[in-house]
Amino acid sequence: MCWVKPLLCGAKVGKKAYLALFKLTYKMKLYFATGNQKKCEEVRSNMPDWIELECKSIDLPEKQTLDLIEISRQKALVAFHKLKKPVIVDDTGFYLEAYNHFP
Repeated sequence: MCWVKPLLCGAKVGKKAYLALFKLTYKMKLYFATGNQKKCEEVRSNMPDWIELECKSIDLPEKQTLDLIEISRQKALVAFHKLKKPVIVDDTGFYLEAYNHFP
């Protein structure tokens, strides 16, 4: 078992070696709340090998505000409440300066 968790077994291993062992030993499952399959594949292709991304199509309310951070935060909270698992969400905005930054 010391080859799996060398730091717990008293072996002295460098940070890079330990990270490599972590990637080989553990696979993290992360959920992406989106109904857009192309977006899902794009995000999945940019994830490191040790993260398994599963996409879930969930109806998420979009808070009506100009604050993208607040919209994303609310979506993430609702998605987590529904899935009870680690989840990421995506939201983008397009603002028109001529219309007082109206989306």
